[in-house]
Amino acid sequence: MSILGSHDRYVKNLLKKLVGHRFDTSRYYTLVEYAGGYAQIDGVILSPSGNIAVEIESRTAKQVRGAILDLFFHEAKKKLLIIVPEHMYDPYTLKKDSEYILNELKKIKPDIAFKVVILRGSGSNPKPNDDLMILDKAIKELQTTK
Repeated sequence: MSILGSHDRYVKNLLKKLVGHRFDTSRYYTLVEYAGGYAQIDGVILSPSGNIAVEIESRTAKQVRGAILDLFFHEAKKKLLIIVPEHMYDPYTLKKDSEYILNELKKIKPDIAFKVVILRGSGSNPKPNDDLMILDKAIKELQTTK
């Protein structure tokens, strides 16, 4: 498994700890359809108050910006971008840029809600206690958003 895969696996395991089987990574929930092609996001948290589309990113800013579009075009109205600060020059600037982009996109789809979080740990430097608290807070905030 690649190092990038270890970050992905680390975060997915945290999400499964928090919400159990409600974190679904199956194609049925994660597929994003475009005009002629498709993409897949990392997962969806199934919630009675509205599903939450989830993207986990530990790569360059340019790749994260592309992932934001996949997240935006996913059918779930609630979006969670999880930044794993491993291979990034400045994750805090990236968070600020991501929130800016999502706020601009919200002008197109005003009914979306989103959270962007930066974890403290990663697959190669796990900090599960800190990261579980960060994720739990973000999920609860999204679940209470209309």
